[in-house]
Amino acid sequence: MPNLHGPWEQYAVGGRDPQPIRGVLRQVKPRGPKLVFGMNPETIQEQPSVGSWEEIARPRARPMLTFVGRSLRRVSFSLVFDRYDERKSVEDEIDTLKGFGQPRAPGRPPPELELDYGPLHRERWVLTGMQITEEARNGKLRRCYAVVEIELTEYEDVDLIGSNGKGGGGKSPAKRANENRRTVAEETSSPSASGQTATVQAGQTLASIAAQQLGDYTAWPEIAALNGIRDPNRVRPGQTIRLPVAVRGTRR
Repeated sequence: MPNLHGPWEQYAVGGRDPQPIRGVLRQVKPRGPKLVFGMNPETIQEQPSVGSWEEIARPRARPMLTFVGRSLRRVSFSLVFDRYDERKSVEDEIDTLKGFGQPRAPGRPPPELELDYGPLHRERWVLTGMQITEEARNGKLRRCYAVVEIELTEYEDVDLIGSNGKGGGGKSPAKRANENRRTVAEETSSPSASGQTATVQAGQTLASIAAQQLGDYTAWPEIAALNGIRDPNRVRPGQTIRLPVAVRGTRR
């Protein structure tokens, strides 16, 4: 356990003499290193998860307020690596922390992390911010003391959105995908299909397009399945998408 200097010494554990407050970051997916550090609990700042709403303009109708999900929880705090008394380097610890924010391979996202500290224990996070705010170096110009401010953002797996009864009626992703494929097959083979399309405008998502064109923002999975779109938030301005005709007729 590193020896902490200055303001880090004032935090006592269990009523004993002041001791370093320890935190641990573990790389859990893919399985990787863990990082032990000193921590100042007074620096913790938390941005809780809250509901997110969007106002959707509709032609010849009042705007529609739609719930588009919840914001992601964020937490930031200062951590310390301290081997100042021994003048030993803490560069390895800093490099490990940097690695937590780097892609695992080309085209792959950075690793998922667990933070082992009090109320933040064992939730899933990703590293989204890091800044070294204080440091001291030894005779070899290697850092032997460093205070680092980091930001962690709650990790949300896109494949889990809508499962367990949240937004998907309790249906598994595989079952919803099969149902969407059947819906698409029925619509595209229908003699009454008119092949209507919509052009994506700046700032639009599939949910907002579904609200404007179909009168029901929850119809975005059908649009996504019809157009082979995996991420409903990643559509390009100017992109032309097909609309599910059967749904259009029933949701006006």
